[in-house]
Amino acid sequence: MVRLGHDLETSGTVRSGDGSEVAVRGASWFDHEFGSGQLADDLAGWDWFGLRLSGGRALMIYRLRRRDGTAAPASAGTLVDAGGTARHLAGDEVAIEPLATWKSPHSGARYPSRWRVLVPSAGIALELSPLLSDQELRTARSTGVTYWKGRSSGAAQPARPGRGGGVRRAHRLRRGIGGLF
Repeated sequence: MVRLGHDLETSGTVRSGDGSEVAVRGASWFDHEFGSGQLADDLAGWDWFGLRLSGGRALMIYRLRRRDGTAAPASAGTLVDAGGTARHLAGDEVAIEPLATWKSPHSGARYPSRWRVLVPSAGIALELSPLLSDQELRTARSTGVTYWKGRSSGAAQPARPGRGGGVRRAHRLRRGIGGLF
């Protein structure tokens, strides 16, 4: 389960390494994963997207990837309209298609690195790309899980108005994770 908040009014101060401070203000995104009960040993990883869309909408979707490349039934998402009303999206309402891959020079892991995201029931058709390829997190000193999480930007596919941007996580599992969480 993921707890989600988008367009949160945010302000604060950023302090750099030299001690100088800069006041910041804007909108932020909050998400927190609570457990990973759906994660079976036959999974190769998962793809998670948190996207702010034009028109004030937000989209959070995830695809649990089986080792054979298919999506596990627990894959799903949430679409939040401009008024803040959330709608659950079943896994069969969302299509996430990897279009390219990137290989980490640090871990050797290969991650999807450009995606087509479709939610036909909501008129969403996006192509997303990372703002920077090397956004891999290596957590050997804490959870021991190495994964890719980073900023992405997107554009609507032809004949679809809108644009989007957000954060995307890609987890590639080197072993089954049953019992890890």
